[in-house]
Amino acid sequence: MSEHVAKHRRSWGRMALIAVLGLSLLGNAMTFGVIWRFQQVRGSVMGDAGPETVKVPTFPREIRKALRAGFVADEALQQSLREAIEARRAVVAVSTEEPFDKAATEAAMAEFRARFIASVDELQDLVLEVIEAEAAKD
Repeated sequence: MSEHVAKHRRSWGRMALIAVLGLSLLGNAMTFGVIWRFQQVRGSVMGDAGPETVKVPTFPREIRKALRAGFVADEALQQSLREAIEARRAVVAVSTEEPFDKAATEAAMAEFRARFIASVDELQDLVLEVIEAEAAKD
């Protein structure tokens, strides 16, 4: 009887190992698929130029540091960004309600656009102030 129990346990162990290996292969295949799809989307967005030829422009380190400090200190800008995020949430909420209401969705989109543009305007004002202050230091 003990031999039968030992064989039974070994078969469960093998089955568990096979299941884990199967899940691992499935996970690897899914990861490969996601990466492959991301490469396709990136290629269609960036065109023939790969990521090695596309460099995202950034400000020098001193300006980035001053921008972070300015953003942290600017409560109005932070509130404006929170309002834009809430307006975006409202777009999603309204557009997924049943039955679909096109007019309400358009109104929510217009509100989001207005909040977003206001936030970008405030952010650009901060960037200009910081750049001007950094230029005055030189």
